[in-house]
Amino acid sequence: MSFIEIIRSVPDVLWMFLLQAIVIWIYKAFGVKFIQTVSLGSENRAFLLPLISLSLPIFLFLTQVIVLKIFEELDKQYITFAKAKGLSYLYMLNSHVIRNIRQDLLGHFKTIIWMMLSTLVMVEYIFNLDG
Repeated sequence: MSFIEIIRSVPDVLWMFLLQAIVIWIYKAFGVKFIQTVSLGSENRAFLLPLISLSLPIFLFLTQVIVLKIFEELDKQYITFAKAKGLSYLYMLNSHVIRNIRQDLLGHFKTIIWMMLSTLVMVEYIFNLDG
């Protein structure tokens, strides 16, 4: 959990520059160009790297929220009762925990949309994309 918090503390812009730097380093070291780093006109457009840059912060946010909610739900009394009855961990996770955290996750979609919109502005500027 602390690993996810450390990764989430890195600003989005730094992730974008690091991803571009890694691709450029691989190109210089090995001569392999597997991803377009910047859009140059209408023919050479960058798609994969901006997509990764846009989805990485959202993925980390969702992972952190899901893990926190699962651990919070596993500490409740009905889970202790289900363990005492001898129910398997997978059954408890599927039938009780996931159902109960689903509403909390749906409540975070506003935050996810705003995170994506704010990151999209930076992605368009850094990767030279036209809206």
